[in-house]
Amino acid sequence: RLDSQELERVAGVMAGSLGSGIYGTSRKTVDFFDIKGIVEGVLDMSSVSGYGIERARHPTFHPGRCASIHIGGKSICLFGEVHPQVGENYDLINQTYVFEFDFDRLVELAIIDKKFEPIPIYPSIQRDLAILVSKDILSDQPLQIIREIGGDLVDSAYLFDLYVGNPIPEEKKSLAYTIEYRSQTETLTDDVIDEIQLRIIARLEEDLKAELRT
Repeated sequence: RLDSQELERVAGVMAGSLGSGIYGTSRKTVDFFDIKGIVEGVLDMSSVSGYGIERARHPTFHPGRCASIHIGGKSICLFGEVHPQVGENYDLINQTYVFEFDFDRLVELAIIDKKFEPIPIYPSIQRDLAILVSKDILSDQPLQIIREIGGDLVDSAYLFDLYVGNPIPEEKKSLAYTIEYRSQTETLTDDVIDEIQLRIIARLEEDLKAELRT
């Protein structure tokens, strides 16, 4: 007889709109990138790093709108848009997004004893980068290249816009990123950042066949 093991999971659900819609503020329908942001926020707060994001398939999720967070070849989180048939079975009236963490694995990877960094002495420089890529490219792939080329000088980098439709070719999508550069030892110059940006663009063109948007 095999002993059964009950696995602990942590899950969350998003649906509907973000924003109040009052006092001139806008309302935004929840989408895939909102649930992705929540997942990455959990990982960030847990000080989990070195993870990758891959497409995944699961009967609960919409085909092509499901992804997995993996570390060391093992998945620790599955997230995406609930399959329309599943939504119909549960009488869900809105597009619904779900994430589920392997809680035991998350706790194992989390760094509980956080070390706080001092307030930066040197100013940051922010640059935006917009590219056209194939629809098959995951938004995390350019980020990996940005962080690899920029190294320790990349203080933060994130996707702030994804667009498909006119005038973008049907097989392409537009991805736009904000990159914040900062050195812990000196004030960065525009010349230094320009050189890094050119190297990032060259690598995006070579590895992902990306086209720079101007």
